[in-house]
Amino acid sequence: MSQHPWIFLGVLIVFGSLLLPVYQPVETFSANERAEAAQGKESCKKCKFVDCIKATIENKQALMDAYNQLAAKWGRFWTSSDSGQKVELTELDWGKMNEASKKTTLETLMAELKQYKEDVEQMSSRIGPPKGCGYEFSSGGLEMQTDPLECKINTSMAEKVQGAVPCKELYEIAYRHETLHLQKCQARTAKGKLLTPAGLAREEAEGYAQEIEELKQLLKKLVCKGKLSYDMKSSVAIPQPVGTLTFNTQGTFPFEIDKDEKIHGDGSYSSKVQEAGQCTLTGYDKTYEVGLSGDAAEDSLQFKFTPKGQATMPSIRITCPKGYGFSLPSPSRPPGEVSIAREDGATKEVDMAEMTRGTMQGKAVITLHAEPKETQRPVARTDLSRTTHR
Repeated sequence: MSQHPWIFLGVLIVFGSLLLPVYQPVETFSANERAEAAQGKESCKKCKFVDCIKATIENKQALMDAYNQLAAKWGRFWTSSDSGQKVELTELDWGKMNEASKKTTLETLMAELKQYKEDVEQMSSRIGPPKGCGYEFSSGGLEMQTDPLECKINTSMAEKVQGAVPCKELYEIAYRHETLHLQKCQARTAKGKLLTPAGLAREEAEGYAQEIEELKQLLKKLVCKGKLSYDMKSSVAIPQPVGTLTFNTQGTFPFEIDKDEKIHGDGSYSSKVQEAGQCTLTGYDKTYEVGLSGDAAEDSLQFKFTPKGQATMPSIRITCPKGYGFSLPSPSRPPGEVSIAREDGATKEVDMAEMTRGTMQGKAVITLHAEPKETQRPVARTDLSRTTHR
């Protein structure tokens, strides 16, 4: 018999179609080809795709958990005790087997992979597709597959998925799952090793774990509802007997982003002043209303602040011992703008000395806090489950 395992695996496929549908070797996408193809799709970094991304994460989590359960089930059948303990085998070293062992191993794998394939099909049917992604249900489902014999990603199937997904990152993340299989396949075949059913399941679970992490990072950057917090601590020096005045301003501005990526919201801020020395200060400690608007981009949010109600700040009156006192002028409340990264916890700092040309010292910090977007009703469903039976 040949020393190369792929001849035997080819025989298994011809007689039983137990591992995978047989594909002709196909070329994988180059990085440039994938980038060009993705240009026609809009980014997933828009609020209308939030529910789809959340549903996809739930679906991938269910698949990952299910493959881990399959790995635990099938891990009992291929074990090693070389270390003195019973250890699950995910790979079989073909080069260390004699001819008799190779024949027995392949016959055993043939029977096990048939049952493993049935297990995967039942699992996929039970979990079903993600919902709410806004693209039509595809007859027969949508899937991406990597040929474990030739270590090739099937491009025709990938193109079908790419044409169906509503936004480009969903495809790119799924394609990187296939790239993981491709790289592991190339490394494994170079060493003449075979995956056990448990190994197939473990590798699938790893691929889904990778997808879940990438989808969560995408969702983290996709802020659609939240609030801005404003915290300013500054001071200004006034000649004696007044001394230094310390200002503490805090505000909260809830907002939402609509399906057209427009920002809507409002909020308020309040200011307090702590005087130094023996002087007292009145007229400043109040709350001020502010309207919020603006535009959302993929990676940033451009906020516009518009004063509501009182158009000017109140006059500040300072009274000191021995009849000394004065009033500061009443400044207007102009509109303002700020751009901040579209990510939970992003901050923007303002140097008060730079802003006031040295009149005041201190800084203002604006922080973005994301909140989960309310679930919307799904508009359609599709089958993006992967049915790769490696």
